Amino acid sequence: MCAAKIAERRRLELQSAMSQHQASGRSVQLLTLTTPHTRFDKLEDLMAKQAEAVQSFLRDKTVKKVFAALHSGRCRTSWT
Repeated sequence: MCAAKIAERRRLELQSAMSQHQASGRSVQLLTLTTPHTRFDKLEDLMAKQAEAVQSFLRDKTVKKVFAALHSGRCRTSWT
């Protein structure tokens, strides 16, 4: 299956989840993470570093308070 078809399927799944969430009266916030890189970097290394950064972010006390105040859940996707 080509990347375009996979990306489209993921987009539709995420759109559906967001619509269902909003239909229940809740709001949706999106967080986009970017990682500086060059063409010489290995994707596996970049993904590992980003995973570490996300875990560090989610362990932060302030972030936990904000997420708790928003009654926030998470849905994570990667476009790779």
